[in-house]
Amino acid sequence: MNVKILGTLLLIVAIGTVGYMYLKPAEKTEVTREMGISDEAVMAPVLAPYSAEAVKEATTNGRALIFFHAPWCPFCRAAEADIIANFDQIPPDLTIIKADYDSEKELKKRYNVTTQHTFVQVDAEGNEVTKWVGAETLEDILSRIAL
Repeated sequence: MNVKILGTLLLIVAIGTVGYMYLKPAEKTEVTREMGISDEAVMAPVLAPYSAEAVKEATTNGRALIFFHAPWCPFCRAAEADIIANFDQIPPDLTIIKADYDSEKELKKRYNVTTQHTFVQVDAEGNEVTKWVGAETLEDILSRIAL
């Protein structure tokens, strides 16, 4: 008799546990903005995905910096994380545009980019103003931008 009661109780606990795990409300997670834009810059993201239009728009109102980024590159991820963490320090006239190193083959040829983690500042016509490989912090990046 005691074995049947114990077995029944264990079965009820198991079913209850599984039911709770299945039916419990999802945990709330904080949603972060990948592009790290300020409320003031909603119309013009600071870290925008590459497109010719993004470059044109950025250079119409200021300066554009193309960041050749690879998701598998630890230096790229570190630089991007620092950019996003300090996006409020980016001058309002600068737009950082992230270009995928692996898929933007023509863009790499245009600017003679041979390694990920390359930064290319361009003018309104898309001409290279300055270029460098590597920067670990936003401060490093901003120190190399041409005025």
